[in-house]
Amino acid sequence: RRVNAEIDEVLGRRRGVDYVATLALQTHLDRAHPGWTPVRQLSVAGRASFSLAPDGVTLAWIESGNRGHGRLRLSSVPDVSRRGAPLLDNALLAGWSPDGKSLAVLVDQGADAGVVVLDRAGTAVRHLPLKQLDRTAAPVWLDDHRVAAQTADRTTYRWFNLETGEHDDLVDRRHGSTYWLTRSPRDGTLAMWRNGLPDAGDPTERVWIKPPGGPARPLPIRDAAQHWLLPSWTPSGELIVRALETGELSRVALDTGALTPVAQLPVMPVRSSFDDHVMTLADGDLLAVEIEIGRAHV
Repeated sequence: RRVNAEIDEVLGRRRGVDYVATLALQTHLDRAHPGWTPVRQLSVAGRASFSLAPDGVTLAWIESGNRGHGRLRLSSVPDVSRRGAPLLDNALLAGWSPDGKSLAVLVDQGADAGVVVLDRAGTAVRHLPLKQLDRTAAPVWLDDHRVAAQTADRTTYRWFNLETGEHDDLVDRRHGSTYWLTRSPRDGTLAMWRNGLPDAGDPTERVWIKPPGGPARPLPIRDAAQHWLLPSWTPSGELIVRALETGELSRVALDTGALTPVAQLPVMPVRSSFDDHVMTLADGDLLAVEIEIGRAHV
């Protein structure tokens, strides 16, 4: 399949269905089921962001204004065109917990950004004491009770435990900067890209993983620093990286860092070291997006 539009967001495959958000003055949410012509679900004037719950039906979405924040709404995908009442103002980005019972929302608080946790009904249940957060990265759930958000200086992600109140840095800030944090749906292992400092050890150590309950560690991937490897997980827990500057997709051995080539896509030049390039994987299928020319390839 090919979606000829400026791809703005890809919602992960759920029960055999892909949802693709495209941007062209308006944001369009399209259902792109394999073998079907894409079906328009929603059109929003300006920008919008979406987060699909693990049930594949419940959708959190934010209509963003000129300042980048807007109103959060919840809906089932079939009823999304009805919009429904807004639940939270000044929302930026949102992410569902693995069990689908909670939604973490990044909100604009004026001079800072914060995180609010809502239940499935859209009721705010907790304002997290996380400060100095980046406004461009959605909250990431480490498990069903721990939420992480990228810091404003992008040196790490800060996490908070909803059950115990504990909070801490996810990785050591002294190494450099941390981006593209993604969680394995199988066992919760985290993968991330980290920019190393000149005096922080081996400059080739760029892709890091963090098993549940264990420390973060680098994967010794050869030439990683030269190719900007964007990580993504399959539902069964395989780690795939895309080399943005060569287009090569590879499977990663989590014990050794060895790469096994999977496919070759066109080269995607890195306009900025920290662009939010989109890649979504499902077992047996691959949906990868070329931001530069706005086409999705399977």
